[in-house]
Amino acid sequence: MLELKSLKELLDLFDPSVHQKILNLAARAEFLVVFENPTFDSSAFGDRTVLKVGYGCTIKSVEAAEGEHLYDLPSQRQYPVRFWRNPQGLVQ
Repeated sequence: MLELKSLKELLDLFDPSVHQKILNLAARAEFLVVFENPTFDSSAFGDRTVLKVGYGCTIKSVEAAEGEHLYDLPSQRQYPVRFWRNPQGLVQ
């Protein structure tokens, strides 16, 4: 999984209409992990989701996220591809 060097890099992956939601999530996250659909022959190809990972979350670490996927339908599945580490650590 590729580490993003800045929050701006992460935001650039998403539509500006969701940037504020991502910023709100980032304010209280250890990590944000970007999941993406890699299936070329799927109508969901390239769809992305950002997920908060770390203390107090279902997925506790970036390493644990690597074995996960979102969505059950194979053509809709999204896999972790990038992550951002909050330089402030966990802010509660």
